[in-house]
Amino acid sequence: MALIEHIGFYDNRSKFHEHTHLYCEMIFVIDGEITISSGDTDYAVTTGDICLIPSEIPHRTDVYPNRYKRWLLFINPWDFAKIYSSPMLQGMLSGLLIKEPILFHIGKSGKQLFSEMSKELNDKSVFGDDIVSSGVIYLLSQLGRNNIDIFKELSQSDKTVMTVQNYIQQNYNQPLNMEEVADRFFINKFYLTHIFSKHTGISPKKFQIRCRLENAERLVRTTELSISEISEQCGFISLSDLTGRFKIKYGVTPAIYRKQRMNEYGL
Repeated sequence: MALIEHIGFYDNRSKFHEHTHLYCEMIFVIDGEITISSGDTDYAVTTGDICLIPSEIPHRTDVYPNRYKRWLLFINPWDFAKIYSSPMLQGMLSGLLIKEPILFHIGKSGKQLFSEMSKELNDKSVFGDDIVSSGVIYLLSQLGRNNIDIFKELSQSDKTVMTVQNYIQQNYNQPLNMEEVADRFFINKFYLTHIFSKHTGISPKKFQIRCRLENAERLVRTTELSISEISEQCGFISLSDLTGRFKIKYGVTPAIYRKQRMNEYGL
């Protein structure tokens, strides 16, 4: 299911240095405590809490004192827009309306909800996608309602940027011609580049590269496609282009990354 890029249960002590994700990250802590830091602010996420980290928000994590049990979920904001028309929720996921992690205490019911969503995805049951989508929408709506005071007003330029993000995400492996994109949405290309960079912190071209890298990482991790095939499928100009960019973002080449993941899961 494209809406959910990843869902998994983890029971280990993990510490991550500052990083960002193209996709929105949701953490539900079943037991223990995690500290999520963004900028100069620390957020204590304890048992029964859900924390949502919007797209492209720099953050780091630490765990006190030992292990903690949690569900981890990554949501694709642009695929979310295809199944549910809510500019407010998409703006929350994409980081346009909120620029910091947000929390909501769901309690014990969260454990059952995440377990059911994971089971539906794994079983590929009839109506499974609908059940998962409903669960995600419920969680996002609760998070939004409980943090409405930090939302900024959705402007016309916000809506334009979200529309362009959707377009780039859907065509990430194709050449990006900003003049054609601007004409498609009846806007000056220089103004479009300006508002896109202002609202997201990166240019449309860099956003496209992020989309290509995130999709390449998923294919490296979840398929047996050759690295060359992944490079071509994701729109990189060459294998060396993918390898170089991948190593900068993930610290290793795609081939080594795949081997590490196979060892991690005992494959």
